[in-house]
Amino acid sequence: MRKYYIIVVVAVIMYGVGIALSLSLDVYPPLVNWFFIGFFALYSILFIYLLNRSMIIKPKAFINRFLMLSSIKLLASMFALAIILYFVQEFKILTGMVFLTSFLVFLFVEVITILEQLKKNRIKNIK
Repeated sequence: MRKYYIIVVVAVIMYGVGIALSLSLDVYPPLVNWFFIGFFALYSILFIYLLNRSMIIKPKAFINRFLMLSSIKLLASMFALAIILYFVQEFKILTGMVFLTSFLVFLFVEVITILEQLKKNRIKNIK
């Protein structure tokens, strides 16, 4: 359960930083920028849950599922970004930067969490 709390805490911190920047700069970017943080947070929770289940049920299929889920995440998020950038008239660069930042932060959190889980499973298998 701890691994999911980390994602929620990171999302709350990112929302807090976004609100602080919006209030201090008097710039009101499109609301879609807030969507990215929530989208990546929910996807990260789903990603970690599915990979943990994969490690338990079929450990040999872990690599294939990891690559499949990563590819789906990348393609779905790029498709969503392309559609959103088509409709956003102003703040296109800011929207792209928020997308990239959210993507990289949650990718980092996912990889760290998965590596911790793999280390725990390795220690269990050695004993």
